[in-house]
Amino acid sequence: MPDSILSAALLDRSVAALGICKRRARHRIRALLQTQICQGGELVFNRQMRRSLSVDHGVLIRLTTEDAVREVSNLLLTSWSIAAARRSASSAGGASTTLQALQSGLHSLKRKLHVELYATGKSTQPQDSAALAALVASGEEAATKAVERAAAARDKVLKPLEQEHTALISESKAATTALKAAVEKVQPEVDAIKRKHQDEAKQAEEKLREERKQKHEQTVALHKIAISTQIEKERLEAGLVDKSRPKVACYKKVFANVKELQQELKDLEVSGTANRKSQGILQHTLRALESRAVKAESDAKAKVLFGEEEQDVKDFKPSAQVLKKQEKSVEQEEQFQVQLESEVHSLRADLEAKASREAGSLGAQLRREAEELGQAAASVERRIVSWQERADAVRQWLAEVVPVAKSASRIVTAADFVKAPLVSIWHGPTWSKPGGAANAVTLILCWCTAALPESAHAYGACLRAVAKQVISLLSEAENVARGASSPREGDLAPHLQRLKSTLKALGELRVTFPDPPDVRSSPSAAKGRKRLYGREDGEEDDAESTEAPKAGSQGSRKNSISSPPPLPLSSVEGGEDAETDTPREDSEGRSCDPSSRAMASGELRLRVLQVGDLRMRVAEQGDPANPLVLLIHGWPECWFSWRWQLPALAEAGYYAVAPDMPGYGGTDSPKEVARYDSRSIGQDLLSLLGALGKDCYALVGHDWGALHVWFIGSLFPEAFPRLCAMSVPPQILHGQQPPVVELAARHGPNFNYIVYHNEYTRYGESWPVHDPSAVSGPADQEYDADPENFLLRIYLSGSLGTSEVKAIPLEADRNTDLKRSSGGCRTRLPQPVRGAPLPSWLPRPALDRFADEFRKSGFRGGLNYYRCLDRNWAQVQEPLEKRGRKVLQPLLFIAGELDTVIHTNGGMEASTAALRKTCADLRGIVYIPDCGHWNTQEKPHETNVALLGFVDSTKDLGRGPAPTSRL
Repeated sequence: MPDSILSAALLDRSVAALGICKRRARHRIRALLQTQICQGGELVFNRQMRRSLSVDHGVLIRLTTEDAVREVSNLLLTSWSIAAARRSASSAGGASTTLQALQSGLHSLKRKLHVELYATGKSTQPQDSAALAALVASGEEAATKAVERAAAARDKVLKPLEQEHTALISESKAATTALKAAVEKVQPEVDAIKRKHQDEAKQAEEKLREERKQKHEQTVALHKIAISTQIEKERLEAGLVDKSRPKVACYKKVFANVKELQQELKDLEVSGTANRKSQGILQHTLRALESRAVKAESDAKAKVLFGEEEQDVKDFKPSAQVLKKQEKSVEQEEQFQVQLESEVHSLRADLEAKASREAGSLGAQLRREAEELGQAAASVERRIVSWQERADAVRQWLAEVVPVAKSASRIVTAADFVKAPLVSIWHGPTWSKPGGAANAVTLILCWCTAALPESAHAYGACLRAVAKQVISLLSEAENVARGASSPREGDLAPHLQRLKSTLKALGELRVTFPDPPDVRSSPSAAKGRKRLYGREDGEEDDAESTEAPKAGSQGSRKNSISSPPPLPLSSVEGGEDAETDTPREDSEGRSCDPSSRAMASGELRLRVLQVGDLRMRVAEQGDPANPLVLLIHGWPECWFSWRWQLPALAEAGYYAVAPDMPGYGGTDSPKEVARYDSRSIGQDLLSLLGALGKDCYALVGHDWGALHVWFIGSLFPEAFPRLCAMSVPPQILHGQQPPVVELAARHGPNFNYIVYHNEYTRYGESWPVHDPSAVSGPADQEYDADPENFLLRIYLSGSLGTSEVKAIPLEADRNTDLKRSSGGCRTRLPQPVRGAPLPSWLPRPALDRFADEFRKSGFRGGLNYYRCLDRNWAQVQEPLEKRGRKVLQPLLFIAGELDTVIHTNGGMEASTAALRKTCADLRGIVYIPDCGHWNTQEKPHETNVALLGFVDSTKDLGRGPAPTSRL
């Protein structure tokens, strides 16, 4: 083949590769221009732009060495310009990071140079060393300038972040200190006012006893004078029966006794209108009796003067009526003591209610004052989170800016260094000789084997110098100290944690001291309190009868009827459209209000217990001496979901306890995902029972709580002798493979929320439970972004078929694409139109309460239960096999007929079949009409009737029928 044809083929191949490089360069320029135009906005590159921002080794290998080095330097500079404009380590639209582009380009150059060096022949150590020294020297000045420019750019970005970091630490300390002081101030002041009221209550009780005893003594004294007056009256009448027989001694005795009674009455100081009236009547009666006795004595003395024989009243006895009054005095004294104790008890109850109201009002006031500081603290918290997000966005960019700029300058220098021998050859004497073009092959071999006198260094030595430079740069790129110059959080993380803990304590205060209801007392009630608490200065008591109260009377005081405060809800701004958490009436007209029933069964109490290694918040109601019913909520809920069942169980004679499960509400959220499996949660519940000092009478669970019933009831059957599951049937126990694995295989690329909750790095994979770095996924990040909107959507989605939810107008732009790639979970759920009413079972204060709980706790803890689903399934296989794959405890199942979970599990028939297959002692299956997933809140009366019937009927733990009913 002629030399001209061979050289032409080589040149054509190089020219074609250069054409591709030019097109790729044009696409890079477009990407760079688009980056500069779309500053701050969303940036999307087309396919050609994305390909142009990565190395194409097939093109690079066909280029000459100089063009290959130039192509890599052009790629690197363009990619770096895009990343610098975006202030991010990665350019948008899916392009590689700048450091990745550098590494990829260096790897391709290394391969290219390896091929070129294979044909260069032997190396000469002096020439290679001189070429390498010249390359390093030529690139040093350019690298120094590039480093200076990169360092200036880095410092320009880093300086404001560091300044803000310092300011945030200072503000965080001040906000945490002020808020902590305000939070810690609340309980001592509330305790102080309670102690003050206790002292005042003792004084008021002593004062009441003193006043009542004084009045009682006056009444008893008047009563005795009245009886003595009646006796003297009967004595006088007995002496006047036979007027022919003068009885001077009798009349004198009556007169003397009347005088004594008058003196006693005069000496007696009485208070109160009724006693004064009785005193006046007695004075009038005694004066009349005195006049009659004087007249009778005068008449009797006259008769004696005329010779009539004087006699005396013999065997005088008071009448039966008087004797009956005397005998009744003891009974009256006993009645007075009963009445007094009743009045004192009522006074004590009223004062305790008053003290609770004032303590609650003071706590709410101090809590509101603390919340004002909490707003500033929350603002600092948001600023810290924003700082962390901005720092994370530029962290990698700041770490790469200096080494990448330095490497880029050295690659450009290497391109110029390789170009020098080529220019010498191209314009040298060999190429310019006649026939030089025809000797191209020979010339190429000369490049590889001989030193050219026209160039400072041989081409082969240049290639070997550049190869060593590439290897050195590749080593530097692989050892870039990421974050060495990036913004450091320093003490910001612990400050943020302390700030969050203080804000969480403020949230606990909001639950403990809610805003009191606006209750205005009527004038009659105020008048009654004045009468009950005793006479005020300058005020007379009401009339009191001198006669003793009838037997069985409770006295003038009535028992306190002040109702307890409502269940704690988040504060809602008042207004015409403001909703209230007003309890509804059931279909039979009976009130479902737990507050009204709490009077007989005790107030709802919230407290935090140390349960093993957790701090657990529990809601409890009822006498702790009664059998304990443990209520386990589901996802996404908290203890507040049981607000209708707690008072019903307490009134029926049970001790109802509803904890916030680990990861929810006021209970701690362990970081390790494996901490949320059934065995660990079961141990937590056992520790809770130990902290309460009680055995569990019945375990009741709704939604995920029902899964706890199936899993934990199988793992710890002796600890939980009675079970009640709501909403979730037991099909999961009979699966042939782990449930998440089965769901992922069944749905494939289509969306499934359980598979989505287990998504970590790839949809459809099982969550790496034992990987300590796997703590958060796309699901909790999505839900945490807008807790209130997500909760509203998920609550409505569970009851879409019910009459109340169907009446709510919904937005039409839901995501109906079945593919996971089309989005997450929230946009697939129903969204009410703006201004649409909420269902009666989910008033605005209740929704706000749930939203507040998840703003504090986040959704990660609740989702970790889903991430342990396969682990739970594996844990219960062995105990189920030992029991013939049966749950042996007496069990009741409750669900709504329109529950979406029942629908996804095959409907009521399939759920009923699974229950009969699983439960050895199935006591009942209750499907509630027109009820969705949230039966404890949607239909509290029907749920309570079924639950109370079950716990009452299993006191003997005997076997019974298992009817399927529809209320």
